[in-house]
Amino acid sequence: PFLKLQNRQKRAPAGAVRNARLQFAQRNSCTLRNRSRSTGITGHDRRNTQLYRQIRSEVSRLALESRCRPVLVVDEAHHLRPDVLEDLRLLTNYNMDAENRLCLLLLGQPELRRRLGMAVHEALAQRIVVRHHMGPLGRDELEPYLVHRLRLAGTELPLFEPAAHEALFQATSGLPRKVNLLAHHALMAAAIARAKAVTHDHVEAALAEVA
Repeated sequence: PFLKLQNRQKRAPAGAVRNARLQFAQRNSCTLRNRSRSTGITGHDRRNTQLYRQIRSEVSRLALESRCRPVLVVDEAHHLRPDVLEDLRLLTNYNMDAENRLCLLLLGQPELRRRLGMAVHEALAQRIVVRHHMGPLGRDELEPYLVHRLRLAGTELPLFEPAAHEALFQATSGLPRKVNLLAHHALMAAAIARAKAVTHDHVEAALAEVA
């Protein structure tokens, strides 16, 4: 559930919690234990109260001595239980908000925005400085997006024909997750057919697989 992220500037230790669907006992032990490991904390006492103290102490040390702010990224945050959200709020509560020592990034579906708007999470919502909703890609954004994803995969080749771009857009309405899934299966269909590029027909064949 946890992955330590590489930081090229080596000024902001970062950690990511990928599995937000943890049971109560697992959540307390895994989330806090993994956060302590990401900041270099060691020790045999892994009880929750002690972990809170260790984490807060290390975050304060990083802020005051190393002059860097740790970043904790929580993916699929819309799945977090109410008590887990409260735990995260407590981790960001330093001296009545006079200092910002821990940067918390919550990533999730629109359900997360609804949940943070509930009265029970008002204290956490008040700590959110920036909110961003990523909408669907426009038709003119789809091709650059695919080029970017292919570049990340290690190729500069134009593997999608223009007709395939349009087919992907029509089938996914530009939603990035759907684009990723359908494009992946379309590439597989093209590879099986030993084609040099993904065509409209490959997208149609992939659509039958993901439907």
